[in-house]
Amino acid sequence: MEHALTRAEASRWLLQAWLAARRVTPTRWLLAALCLLALGAGGLALQAHRQLGAASAQQEALRQQIRRLDAPVGRHSGASATPVGGAGHLARFQAVLSEHEVLGPSIETLFALADAHGLELRAADYQYHHDSASGIYQCQISLPVKGDYASIWAFVLDVLQSLPFAALQDISFRRTTITDPAPQALLRVTLYMNRPDTP
Repeated sequence: MEHALTRAEASRWLLQAWLAARRVTPTRWLLAALCLLALGAGGLALQAHRQLGAASAQQEALRQQIRRLDAPVGRHSGASATPVGGAGHLARFQAVLSEHEVLGPSIETLFALADAHGLELRAADYQYHHDSASGIYQCQISLPVKGDYASIWAFVLDVLQSLPFAALQDISFRRTTITDPAPQALLRVTLYMNRPDTP
């Protein structure tokens, strides 16, 4: 008998739930669906706001690095001891080069900076060229690095600040798969030297 009462109670609860659901009008169902949609949109907006804040912080860090990179250039350009014009620019350029004729420490600096920024840099390819008009040697270096975008750009800025005789020629990004969290970048950096020096 108790078993029959339990079934009867369960049937009664099911009937009451069914009747309650039937009493809910389509307007109330629509209102409930809109509330759920608003909650979902609010969650997405909060997540987007957090990501925007993180991106803004990274952008501000890059701006500060650019300002630091520009500061020495501004002080150097104010010097009036160097002649103005093409000859003056070349003289200043060669003065920077004369202090950095050895390639080995420059390569070590590139690897150390990549490591400091948490980038994966396994190998660097390089080749020499000579500009007979200016007598300046160029060492073009290809640097395949892997890491997040902010770290790669911070690495580039640090390279240009640490090696004033370096120039970024090209940078390209790619992902091997869509699910890969870190992109791969290929940087082409040129080092300008007074004479070639093989490491």
